[in-house]
Amino acid sequence: MNLRELSVSEFNFFVSNYPQYSIYQTEQYANAMEKQKYTSIYYGLEEDKKLYGATLVLIEKRHGFKYAYAPRGFLLDYTDKDTLKQFTNLIKKDLGKKGVIAIKINPAVIKETYNPQTASITSSNESETIFHSLTSIGFYHLGYNNFFEALKPRFEAILDTNIAVEQLFNNIEQETKEKISDADTSGLQVFQSTTFNPSYLFLNENQNKDEINFYQEMFYSFQDNLNFFYIKLDTAEHLKKIQMKYQIQADISNEANAKVFETRGSDNTNEINNKLQEESKLNDIKNELVYATNLLRDFPQGIIVGACITIKQKDTVYLLIDNYDPNYERLNAKYLLIWKLIEKYTNEGFTKFNLGGITNFSLEDNPYKELNDFKLSFGSIGYEYLGDFELITNKPLYVMYQNSSPFRNMLKK
Repeated sequence: MNLRELSVSEFNFFVSNYPQYSIYQTEQYANAMEKQKYTSIYYGLEEDKKLYGATLVLIEKRHGFKYAYAPRGFLLDYTDKDTLKQFTNLIKKDLGKKGVIAIKINPAVIKETYNPQTASITSSNESETIFHSLTSIGFYHLGYNNFFEALKPRFEAILDTNIAVEQLFNNIEQETKEKISDADTSGLQVFQSTTFNPSYLFLNENQNKDEINFYQEMFYSFQDNLNFFYIKLDTAEHLKKIQMKYQIQADISNEANAKVFETRGSDNTNEINNKLQEESKLNDIKNELVYATNLLRDFPQGIIVGACITIKQKDTVYLLIDNYDPNYERLNAKYLLIWKLIEKYTNEGFTKFNLGGITNFSLEDNPYKELNDFKLSFGSIGYEYLGDFELITNKPLYVMYQNSSPFRNMLKK
């Protein structure tokens, strides 16, 4: 077998016939990353004019040194150790000649899966063998990170949508179903936009211009496969819904109050307690009514409360980013937005909905528990991958890079 650089069309043809690949292993992703000052190479492992493996390699400059990434790893059979070894050694040799100090991969090899409905964790039979294959041919494992420290999330939530929409909704956790139903009757509407509007994503001050530019480049690179959705509150409709809700609860409270009068002179403790509970609910809705009235006064044209970006790839839809205005968290807009997308893409025939990164689902004390709970509450399964591996491709330059670390730290200060 020999290694050669592939043309974009050759790589695309191989990928299009590959059983399963990620959006991060595509020409479109490479184009977006080139706008972020990366250069890209497409490699193929060939014998008798047949390709047995391929990969996208992105190269960045780090303080004058070149470092490579193969996002989501190589496209080949990791259980075939001989092919994996040949591909790795040939890439190592070629990148070393190009002055690249190392390459990092994070293959989509499943280590464990977590089913939140049964609270059960299942280990993969092949992951340990693949782990040892990678380390035995020179890859160094960078550890089992728990959060978002790696190149790509080590944990993901993926929903199987190859079932009826009705069954998908039934599989959602009860609390999430209630939030979806409540949001669906509160004046919220989902729209699809043909333009990228970063202000709708409500990125906080920690998200810099480079990140916003990245999403914009992804928007243009993936073109028809990428969709931008936003969710808007119709404040006039919202007020009408709350007014109806208030009237219904007022009638219930009046009935409860009448029951108390009807049972005077007897033990009517239950009726009194029920009256107090219904009046408490009425008071809560009264506060909602005041809030809704003020929203209509201040925002008669409505309010954008959240948005997200999705990418379609073969049978899978990827949720690239989603974000919401925290000032309107009480509306549960994010629950309705995600469900409407699941419903839409399921009806279009997509069989998987990747809700994106989560964190270690085995941790008892997890600062990202709310994020995990949200994504897993839609009936999705948690996937844990092997993590990041690094392969040194040019040892002299790699040692030089490592030895320059103290000097770089001094410059930062």
